Amino acid sequence: MRSPRTLRRLVAAVAATSLITLAGPVLSAAAQPTPTGGQSPSGQRTAGASPAAKPSQKSPRPPAGDIPKGIPPLDPDESKLPGAGPAKPEISYAQKDGCVKTLPDTAKKIEHKPWGQVALNFEQVWALTKGEGVKVAVIDTGVNRHPRLGDGHGDYRVEEGGDYVVEAEKGVKDCDGHGTAVAGIIAADNRDPSVGFSGVAPEARIISYRQSSPNYRGKDSSGRERPAGTVETMAHAVRKAADDGAKVINISESACQPPVASTYYAPLHAAVRYATKQKNAVVVVAAGNVDGQTCKQNEPYGKIETLPSPAWFDDDVLTVAAADENGAPASFSMNGPWVDVAAPGTKITSLDPAENGRGLANMLSQNGRYETIQGTSFAAPYVAGVVALVRARFPNLPAKQVIERIEKTAQHPAGPGGWNPQLGWGMVDPVAAVTAVLPEEQGVVAPTATGARMQMPPAVEKDWTPTIVALGGAGGGVVLLGITLFAVHTVGRVRSRQAQRART
Repeated sequence: MRSPRTLRRLVAAVAATSLITLAGPVLSAAAQPTPTGGQSPSGQRTAGASPAAKPSQKSPRPPAGDIPKGIPPLDPDESKLPGAGPAKPEISYAQKDGCVKTLPDTAKKIEHKPWGQVALNFEQVWALTKGEGVKVAVIDTGVNRHPRLGDGHGDYRVEEGGDYVVEAEKGVKDCDGHGTAVAGIIAADNRDPSVGFSGVAPEARIISYRQSSPNYRGKDSSGRERPAGTVETMAHAVRKAADDGAKVINISESACQPPVASTYYAPLHAAVRYATKQKNAVVVVAAGNVDGQTCKQNEPYGKIETLPSPAWFDDDVLTVAAADENGAPASFSMNGPWVDVAAPGTKITSLDPAENGRGLANMLSQNGRYETIQGTSFAAPYVAGVVALVRARFPNLPAKQVIERIEKTAQHPAGPGGWNPQLGWGMVDPVAAVTAVLPEEQGVVAPTATGARMQMPPAVEKDWTPTIVALGGAGGGVVLLGITLFAVHTVGRVRSRQAQRART
């Protein structure tokens, strides 16, 4: 959700979980890391996703339903944490396909604001914060240094983080275009008044880590050729981003797997836990895109078919689903008890992702056809941008409380307790996230609800004696009155007859 090639080939290269289609350049889907040995248990790779196998402990939510047995406990072994050090490719990769190229259509101005930008209304909080100085790590296909990722004075806000594909390129070359589009949603500036698009936090800084690329391939130890990017390199990238001081880490990549114990990637979970608990970083991940094959849809309140990593490490990440223009769950967005919040994931506009791109793009040209950009890959950076705004506004707020703030201020959907497995706690709300006053952050503890009952006085039995006496007296009076009237009437008639006889 490259160089010109058919959409079918594009989907096959990236397991079709996060189809990127931008106006002008030809882009790929979110690069999907593979597990140890270069392939997932199903032999396929997946991208732009991430979910969990049990309800998060961050906030109370309903039971997850029929979660299969055999899923390991989410208790990362710290001994599995990848070692610190520079970014290095696992194996030697060679470029097999051409990189993203700018097409003529890209030069056209996109004057309107994307619907997601209008819906989130994040520009309203720029008077308070634009995410100034917050370092946001983008672990993806790299980030090209686009002019709108600059500081307005000739310097770029894109720093070299590391490269697990081509070490010498330091993470600031994006052959696929996916990472650049993600970075644009997070932090593109709004200095060009002739276009409507802007990133959420236009003064945040991007640290780029290229850890995957469908355009680069190499042979693993078994002699099989595979694209660049594995779960191991993702774990290393998370560790390095945390050590480099990133306070927000965006991962729009994922590996789908069936819900069995062997799919638990302890090193990746250990790295995520390290970033969150020890380095105070907020890790934002995409909820995953359904492809019907490796990444199968989960029943909303029932059976779990797919566990994409790293999002099913839900206590340690902020998992983002995709919503459409109507605020409903996007058809491709994966359900699950791991979903925390939602953000726009359809009809996306972002930066032209070509290496020398200068404008915007919101569509992908494939053999004369145009496909709009969509995917949970692009919902996640919207939330990462909001997290950057919150971290700039509340620099002393711990990562866990930042996540709770994002969840509690979201636009809660229909569902038990204001949560459901399609949208989590609902569409993220930047204005509320930045401005709301949460009592728990002020040390105010909500009182515990009790089963108190209203104390009512005992019922008083009414004494009907006065009423009976009164009614009896009234009845007697009516009878006596009737007798009196009868007697008077009778006497009157008798006298009238006597008088009449006397006259005759």
